[in-house]
Amino acid sequence: MWIAKGINVTHIQTGDTRFNNAEANIQTEAGVGWNLPIQKVIIDPGVTVEKLRIPNNGTHGYVEIENNGTIAGTGDVGDHPVENSTSYTTIVSGSGTIGSRKGQRFSFVSGSNGFQSMIGGMGGASSPDFYHIPKYGRSFGAHLARLSAGTGSPVTVVASSLITSQSNTVANPSTIDPVINTNGRLYTQQLFASGATTGTSQGTFTVNTQGTYRFYVAYIINGPNAFTSGTGVFNIYKNGVHQRTINLFTTSGSWKSQTDSIYLFVGESLRIESTFPSSNSSAAYVYVGADSYNTSTLTPDIQGNDFRLYWTYNECDYVNLGGGDANLNATGIFTNFVDAQGNILGGGSQQYQIALGGRRRDYRDVTVGTAVLNDGNRYWWVCSNAKRNWGMYIDFSQASNGYCRYVQPRWRDRRLDNTNANFSSLATSKTDQNPFAGPVDYNKYTGIIQGV
Repeated sequence: MWIAKGINVTHIQTGDTRFNNAEANIQTEAGVGWNLPIQKVIIDPGVTVEKLRIPNNGTHGYVEIENNGTIAGTGDVGDHPVENSTSYTTIVSGSGTIGSRKGQRFSFVSGSNGFQSMIGGMGGASSPDFYHIPKYGRSFGAHLARLSAGTGSPVTVVASSLITSQSNTVANPSTIDPVINTNGRLYTQQLFASGATTGTSQGTFTVNTQGTYRFYVAYIINGPNAFTSGTGVFNIYKNGVHQRTINLFTTSGSWKSQTDSIYLFVGESLRIESTFPSSNSSAAYVYVGADSYNTSTLTPDIQGNDFRLYWTYNECDYVNLGGGDANLNATGIFTNFVDAQGNILGGGSQQYQIALGGRRRDYRDVTVGTAVLNDGNRYWWVCSNAKRNWGMYIDFSQASNGYCRYVQPRWRDRRLDNTNANFSSLATSKTDQNPFAGPVDYNKYTGIIQGV
């Protein structure tokens, strides 16, 4: 940091990793220079900042951000990668990348079962069903789904922001160092190790299109005899969060491979880490594509407005009454608050109750409710209880204080908030046109703003 002529410059230099997964607060970084009228922030090439915060200060003339690195964004719904709490315009320059804002939008991950599932509500979020068990003998298993309306026109996906590293690898005629947008794929890696060492590698990149991405991982070990064996390990990360581990055990001279898929939103990153033990030699191959792991063409799903509740288990008084489904289209519980572009709308609250039969002293109630809480976001809950005859309902009176209640009169109620809602984990699809909170001028910016 240096200070001169009323200008304070905060410089986050190459090699500074403090903010890879943390917020950079310009006031904290500026120190005593924060009171100067002009603030300039420089982010060097190769530097990643998760989020940049510019606190309010009435003495500033303006703030300029020269971003030559990456301002990634947190990936949280509604969170701006650059948070400007002031009323003055932030000037942005440089040639780096600024991540997209996750808007308050309505979209659900498409599963192999052919429809898009929205899991959650009172029973938690364990796919494919959630279970609400008020007490033994009265369990209920169901999931909420938004049916696909078909597929759209194929598009070509482009990967960006490649970050790679490798160790204990050796040259081979078949070597392909980690690379994006070549060989007809989004990502290709063919790496080798030898001499009883363990090779390692990792490749991270982001995508510019929402959809399901397929990948292929393979491992081979070659040893002095047929008894040589090893296990190649591949760890898969989405936006830095570990998703799964693939272990490929094989014996000398035999390839072992596996294909898999992962759903990514615009601007999200995929990281695949490889560990490949060697004897005489070994290799680890990784291919990532879209519709297949050998192509960058993606055929997107078209989201419909056909909302269904499916239940697989409905226990009343210790007897399972069986499964079924209910059409929620006519209720407006979703369509009243989602426009044709998938934007989640404000407005009031609503609940819709479904009676799913009963036996003796038990009558199954399912109540779907939606409200806007005090954080300004809209949430949905799916609630169930076996005492519908008691007059179950959702009380929205405390929504402005951050919660609602699923009420069983004269007995008990269950708090509903953003921790057990459907929206918080799944409605994170489309990106906002502006990743900046507050006014911004990025006419001088020659880099990439993802999602715009």
